[in-house]
Amino acid sequence: MRGRLTHAALPAAYGAAGVVVVPSRVDHRGDRDGLPNVVLEAMASGRPVVASDVGAIATALRDGDTGLLVPPADPDRLAAALDRLAADHALRRRLGRRARETALADHELHACGERLARVLERAYG
Repeated sequence: MRGRLTHAALPAAYGAAGVVVVPSRVDHRGDRDGLPNVVLEAMASGRPVVASDVGAIATALRDGDTGLLVPPADPDRLAAALDRLAADHALRRRLGRRARETALADHELHACGERLARVLERAYG
């Protein structure tokens, strides 16, 4: 539990992390995260991610391929996913490697900007 960090401190924090946990949830009003930056930042840093399957998180994090998804507000499943990663170094490495590959291929800023431009060109001519 790192708490708030400056942008300058984030690379070192991700580098030191064995696993990044993003336990998002839907609040009592139905508000939820879309795709939190922390998910993409951790993926780009090559870290395995355990996240709640809410909002758009599953558009980036594919369960068992680029990370582990758990139901929101389910501490037992979250703990089981963390135990699984703690016990399996090869899985942590594979998830981290695939996460980085996916983040760079699918979520790199320039590529995302290009995709958005193509969508807007199709929509507005």
